[in-house]
Parts: sequence; C-alpha cells; structure tokens
Amino acid sequence: MIISHKKIGIVFITSTFVLGGIFVLVHYNNIPQKIDSLATITANEKTFNELANKDSDNDGLKDWEETLWKTDLHNQDSDGDKIPDGQEVKEGRNPTIPGPNDSLADHPLEPKNTGVSQSNLSETDKFARSIFSKYMTMKQGGVPMDINNQTGLVQNILQNQNLDVNTGIYSKKDLQLSTDNESSIKQYANEMAHILMTYSISSKDPAIIAQDSMLHNNPDEIKELDPLIKSYSDILSYSLKIKVPPSAVNVQIALLNSLSDMISTIKSMRTMYSDPLFSLKGFGHYGDILPLFAQTLEDLKNFVVQQKIPFLPSDEGYVFGRVSSQ
Repeated sequence: MIISHKKIGIVFITSTFVLGGIFVLVHYNNIPQKIDSLATITANEKTFNELANKDSDNDGLKDWEETLWKTDLHNQDSDGDKIPDGQEVKEGRNPTIPGPNDSLADHPLEPKNTGVSQSNLSETDKFARSIFSKYMTMKQGGVPMDINNQTGLVQNILQNQNLDVNTGIYSKKDLQLSTDNESSIKQYANEMAHILMTYSISSKDPAIIAQDSMLHNNPDEIKELDPLIKSYSDILSYSLKIKVPPSAVNVQIALLNSLSDMISTIKSMRTMYSDPLFSLKGFGHYGDILPLFAQTLEDLKNFVVQQKIPFLPSDEGYVFGRVSSQ
C-alpha cells in the first residue's frame, strides 16, 4: 500500500484539529498564534485515546505509525515476507521491503533515498522527513509513543516550520494618480463601487469550505475556493487600473495589500490536499487578515462619506453614502 507524503501531512495535520481539539501553534512575526479555524471539530479524551492507540491489523504498529511507515494498516505483513510489520520495525528492518536483507536505511523517507534536494521539497515533504527522523530517534531511544509524546512530536515540528504567508506589497508607485477635486474623487468612488459590486460574489466562508471538505473527505469541495480566489483577484486587478486622487492614496494602498493578502491566504488553504502543511499557512493567517480586510473596506466607505460629495441614486458611488446612512 503506497501512501504519499501528502497523506502523511493530512493525517498528522488534521489529527491536531480532530483529536481532542488540540491547537497547533505556529509563528509568524515571532508571535505565537492559534490555528483555530478548524478547531470546532473536536472529540472527547476517550475518543482521542482510542484513535491514538488504534491498531487495526494488530501487527504492533498503531494506525498512525502505519501511515508514517507507508505500510498497510489493514495488513499485518505489508511486504509479504511472513514477518508482522511491528516486529520488523523492532528488529531494525524495513516493513515495506521483503526480507531477509531489508533494513531501515532503505526506507523511502530517508533523504538519501529520495533523489530530491531539500530546496525542491514541498512543505509537506519536508514535514514528512522531519517527523520520520524525529520519530526514529525517539523509537531507537526507547521513548514510548504514547499520546503525549506523539502529540508533542507533531507540535514541535510544526512550531519550527516557516509558516509565513508571502504576499505582494503595493505602494504609491503602483498607483495611477489623478487630482484632488470633487470630480476626480467622485469618479474614483464610482469606479471602486463598480468594481466591488461587479466582481464580489456570495460564498461560504473559506474556512468553512475547507472544514466541510475535510469532514466529507471530498477533495472536490475544496475547489469551491476557486471562485473566491478569482473574485478577489479580479477586484485587485481592476483596482490597480483606476486613477486615485492623492487624498485616497493611503486608503487604496491598504485595500490593495489587504486584497493581495487575502488571495495568497486562500490560495494557501486551497493546497490542503496537494501540500497540507503549506495550507496551514492559510489557516493560521486567515483569522488575522479577515478583520483587517473588513476594516479596509470600512475605511474606503468612510473616506468617500467624509468628502461629502453628492451622489445621485443612479451613481454607483451612491452605495457608500447609502450604507453609511443605515
């Protein structure tokens, strides 16, 4: 049974959300933050104990260890050499290669066996290597793989991953400037209102889309993020093309950077199945940028209102005044 590094990433990452409601700590800007977008998926301590110690085929390897070893959790002898998988590991043999001349040095997660340099690995591949290495160190040192140790193993590796979300940074040089008069400001407001109303869509929250996809074990559901990514991308693209009055420069820059941040974050969440660890960047960042994005839209509305420019009901910029008066 071949299980990819991606599967390892999904099993370990989702287990931190599902089993006991554990919060994985990540660091960006050196500030510990909770990844709690999926933390509503919880189980009680009894369920955690049962799942953590489950050995479906009674071969001496827990199910989660089978995933790490790339063995078949429903087959006591994955390589068919008449020796149970757990016994092979205890003897320092490879449970994925028939004996008697197999060894742990031949395991596919050993860096020298992959033929791929560290720089070309995905976040999840790096995670798989790290967790296998630390797991083997603990195993060979006689450290019991109980609940606390296996949870600590995963959390320790995740905490030391670089989980920053890289986004584009826009500044005044990226804007097309107009003049500061009533006509140009009104045109700016009308064009921004048009962009927002034309390219915004109604959708479930991205974190809910990802959560549903994981709960239903349906990778196709994560594709529901694609229209959202396109929506934010269209808004960003067209917002860069309009002329901005000098008095609106700060508001516009904040909005552009917020849009860029949102796009990168949702794209990261979109990789939940192709590169699960990389997707943690999105889940960890999303809770922070959502209120910031909402604030940039509020700042845009307040800017237009403060200009006290008369809009007719037929003007698209009228939406800013109408919203503010409710």
